[in-house]
Amino acid sequence: AVGAGSAFGDTERSVYIVEMKDSPAVAYAGGIPGLKATKPGKNQKLDPNSNDVVKYADYLKAKHADLLAKSGGSDKLYDYVYSFNGFAAKLTAKQAERLRSSKEVAAVNADEKLTLDTSSTPAFLGLSGPTGFWETNKAKGEGVIIGIVDGGIWPESLSFSDRTGTNGNATKDGKLSYQQIPGWHGR
Repeated sequence: AVGAGSAFGDTERSVYIVEMKDSPAVAYAGGIPGLKATKPGKNQKLDPNSNDVVKYADYLKAKHADLLAKSGGSDKLYDYVYSFNGFAAKLTAKQAERLRSSKEVAAVNADEKLTLDTSSTPAFLGLSGPTGFWETNKAKGEGVIIGIVDGGIWPESLSFSDRTGTNGNATKDGKLSYQQIPGWHGR
């Protein structure tokens, strides 16, 4: 039997994130027959359990599945429908190219692991300190745009170590400083 990947010229699969052009649920203002707008009003939040949002999310997921089937089929890993419209899937390079050429697709990007350069951005960018931009230009924050990149949590990181004290301070062999809380059954 010929696999889906070989039908398109290659079999090596990688994870890709496919961004669709249709609005996600948080921005859908209506226009599709039978599907009411799901964009929340001013000072309101999206209710992912509302009937209209569930119907629209199902519509987006069906479009994801249809497009993926047309590209040769693959393992869809996750659907994104609320604040981003797209999906993650294991694709061959040729399938990714085929999806990029679809009029329904905004972007196709290989999923890649990135590392953060800093967790103390002001110093890293030369903003703080006696010779930093803020001090030398007497800047108070006017016109500043703030961007946040959440690097997620890696439980194995020494930043989350419960070892402190002598030889501690983010080492695996330090003194265990935090004991099980009496009556608490979690970890």
